[in-house]
Amino acid sequence: VTNRSLQANVTWAIGELDFTSITAYTGVERLQQEDADMNPFLGSGQDLSFIAPTFAADTDTISQEFRVAGEMERLRWLAGAYYFDNEVNGNYTLNTDAIGFVRMDARYTQQTDSIDLFGQVEYDLADRLTLIAGLRWTSEDKELDFRNVDSSGITAFCSTEPDPQAGGCFNPAPTPLSPYRPTPDTMILFNTSTVGGVAEQDDSYVTGRLQLNWSVTDDLLLYGSYSRGKKSAGFNNGFLDTTQVFGNNPIESIPFDSETLDAYEVGLKSTVLSDTTRLNASLFYYDYQDFQTFQWLILNQVIFNADAEVYGGELEIETRPIDGLTLQLGVGAMDATAKDIPTVTGDTVRDREMVGAPELSVSALARYEWPAFGGTLGVQGWGSFQDEIWYDIQNHPISSEDGYTVVNFRGSYTAGDGAWEVYAFVNYAFEEEYKVYTFDFSSLF
Repeated sequence: VTNRSLQANVTWAIGELDFTSITAYTGVERLQQEDADMNPFLGSGQDLSFIAPTFAADTDTISQEFRVAGEMERLRWLAGAYYFDNEVNGNYTLNTDAIGFVRMDARYTQQTDSIDLFGQVEYDLADRLTLIAGLRWTSEDKELDFRNVDSSGITAFCSTEPDPQAGGCFNPAPTPLSPYRPTPDTMILFNTSTVGGVAEQDDSYVTGRLQLNWSVTDDLLLYGSYSRGKKSAGFNNGFLDTTQVFGNNPIESIPFDSETLDAYEVGLKSTVLSDTTRLNASLFYYDYQDFQTFQWLILNQVIFNADAEVYGGELEIETRPIDGLTLQLGVGAMDATAKDIPTVTGDTVRDREMVGAPELSVSALARYEWPAFGGTLGVQGWGSFQDEIWYDIQNHPISSEDGYTVVNFRGSYTAGDGAWEVYAFVNYAFEEEYKVYTFDFSSLF
C-alpha cells in the first residue's frame, strides 16, 4: 500500500467569528495478493494456489470544508459547507488454473461527488440545561463502470451450453447475450451505456441531531438524544457475474440503497464516592430502515437492504479507591435483529441476528502503580468477554463463533522524568482460540 496526502488548514478571526478552511488531497495505491486456499502443496511441484485472487485499486480523493463559528452569552453556533470528490480505479483478477476453473479479469471505475451544508447550535435554556441541535443536507452522485471477463473459456461454454449442468457446470440454464453481456466470455458489462440509470446513484437527504443535557449537580449529568444518520447508497463490486457460473448477480441486485438510522439514547454521566469513581450508563434504541447487510450468493459476497432494530444498554465504571490503583469495568447488553431476511434460495424470509452483534460483552482492567527505584513500577491485567456472534446474516451454524474470553498481562517500569519505559507483556495469556471470520460455501462445496 502506498499513501500520499496533502492538507492545508487555515484559521482566522473575523471580528468575533472564527473561520476555518480545510483543503485535503489523499491518494492510495493498493495491491493485495492472496493464497486464498492456503493449500500445503506450493513449492512441491504445485506452482499456483488453487484459488489465487489479486485486488488492486488506485483511489484519489479531494475534499474542501469551510466552517464559521461564533458565540453569544447563551448561544454557541457553527455552520459550514463540505465538498467531496472521490475516484476509484480498480482491477481484480482470479486465477484458478490449478483446479481448472475460471480465470477472471474485472476492471472498474467508481466516481463519487458529494456536497454538504451543515450547522449546529448549543443554547443554554437555563444555567444547568443545554439544548443541542444540528442539521446536515447532503447531495451525492455516484456512478459505476464495471467489466468482468473470463479468459478460461469455461464461462463461454457453460453460459451457452443448452444443458449446462449435464456438461458439469454450476449454472442451471444458459444465459443469453445482451447489452450487458455482449460476448460469451463476458460475465458482465455494467455502465450507463448498457444498463442506463441503474449504474448511477443520485441521492439527497437531511440528517440531524437533537440532544438535551441537564447538569443536575456538578457531579451528575443526565441526557437524552435523538439523531438520524445515513449511510450512502452504493454498488456491489468484486467478481460480479450475471451468468450464474461463478456468481449470481442480476443487474438489479448490483446497486443497493442508502441506509437510514434513527437512534434514541438516554443516559447519565457521574462522579461519585468523593470524586474517586466515574459512573456512566446509557440505554439506546436503533431503528434501521434499509440496513445494509450481506450474504454469499454462490461465490460472491452481495450487499442488500433489510430493516433492523437494536436495543440495549451500557454501563461503565472507573474507580481509584486508593493511590496507584485503577479499576475499570464495562458491560454491554444488546438485542440486534435484522428483519425479513430472505434465504439464499429466496423461497422464504425470516428474522435473523445481525452480524457481529453479541448479546453480552464485558471488559475489565486492574492496574496498580507505585514509586520504586526513582521511577514508577506498574502491573496491569485486563481482559474481555464476548458472547456468541454470527459472521453471516443467514445465521447458519457454520458461521457462528461461541463466546470467548481474552486475558492480557503487563508489567512496566517508567523513569522518574518519564523519558523512557521498559515493559513486558503477555497477550492471550490462556491461549484462547476463536474464529475471526468465516466464509460459508457449504451449500456449494
